[in-house]
Amino acid sequence: MILTFEAYQAGGGTAVATETDFTPREQLAERLIAAYIRSKIPFWRTEEELEGYAGLSLEGVILDQIDYAEAHGGIDAYMGHSDLTLKSVSTSGFSYAMDGGGAPMVNGVPLSPLAKAEMDGQLLKTGLSSRAIW
Repeated sequence: MILTFEAYQAGGGTAVATETDFTPREQLAERLIAAYIRSKIPFWRTEEELEGYAGLSLEGVILDQIDYAEAHGGIDAYMGHSDLTLKSVSTSGFSYAMDGGGAPMVNGVPLSPLAKAEMDGQLLKTGLSSRAIW
């Protein structure tokens, strides 16, 4: 566990009220962030370089992701069922279509834009990722 419930509360996390509810959400957020990081690191990096994602500070990223997921479906968001994947709503006499707002997704799971920006910056800073200049 990267982020404890106490650190979550101290860091301003507000979406989860109890430690019992927090633990599974922290684990899911951690797995999603690990999947995102792995997708951004070039394939030629060695496993030793990636061990523990050296140099990355993920506490704030996980906090942002937990609160973001809670705002968009809770644990169901990690199963691909969030309000950001909803395309349209219809009832008799009313229909509404939306585009999902362009939120970043990792394998169909919504990723906090703040968490994504922070991770991208940290990956560049630590040299685990690179940005091509055109």
